[in-house]
Amino acid sequence: MNIKEIVSDLVMPREWHHVIKNSLVEPLTGGRSGMTIYKLIDNKDGKSYVLKLTDNPKAIDELRYEVHILNELQGQSFAPKNYYSVFTTYVGLSLRAYIEGKPIDECGLSIEEVVVICSRLMKMIHDINVSRDIMKTYSTRLKDAEINVRAGLVDVEDFEDEYKGCSADNLYNRFTELVCELDADTFTHGDFSFPNIIYDGSEAKLIDWGSASMSDRYQDISLLIREFRDYVDIIDQKYLVKIIEDTYGIGCVEYDKVRKFILLDEFF
Repeated sequence: MNIKEIVSDLVMPREWHHVIKNSLVEPLTGGRSGMTIYKLIDNKDGKSYVLKLTDNPKAIDELRYEVHILNELQGQSFAPKNYYSVFTTYVGLSLRAYIEGKPIDECGLSIEEVVVICSRLMKMIHDINVSRDIMKTYSTRLKDAEINVRAGLVDVEDFEDEYKGCSADNLYNRFTELVCELDADTFTHGDFSFPNIIYDGSEAKLIDWGSASMSDRYQDISLLIREFRDYVDIIDQKYLVKIIEDTYGIGCVEYDKVRKFILLDEFF
């Protein structure tokens, strides 16, 4: 997508029009399907921004939702500030602060240090109060998972190793058969993975809030456990889970919930 051509057709405050049109542009990887992401460096003051841009109708709705979440989190140190956004029938644009640092698994920390930092960050998120207006819920996520399965939108090649060879329908049936009691009343990030946790040497922050929802806290706890289990053996996994229990203050981790939410994530 040509940023300058798109921006020229949008009505926006002069300040942000200038920033977008006169910045050094660097493409960034990652993000959701249908979304293009850039790092902008303002030629005037050297300040950095992230620009998310899409002309995909589904991605426009997803970006609008993420902007809603960021606006809810204004003032929270762990989330980027959203400076400006505009949505039309044909395009969605969001300009937010660029988070300095690296994904936490690329910072040269020990895995124990990573788990402590992530557990503290997660607890901070789970403890805040947010407005539930327009907020997605665990039920919403269940419906979206089923839609993705029925529409053939699940990438079976991206399944965890233990699920390789399963069809999306088969894995979804296994998911629905796994019954556990959930408390879907916690604000969760929804994609609590190392690439989304940015660390600058002193503070950790989270990017990509498009999967945030009111859910069980295991939505995030499970994905953190999934992140580190590829790094260590079974014995060390138990040791790291104990660090989560002590740092987060959760008591004993419920492994049926961990399995449930790891399975759920396979459908997105």
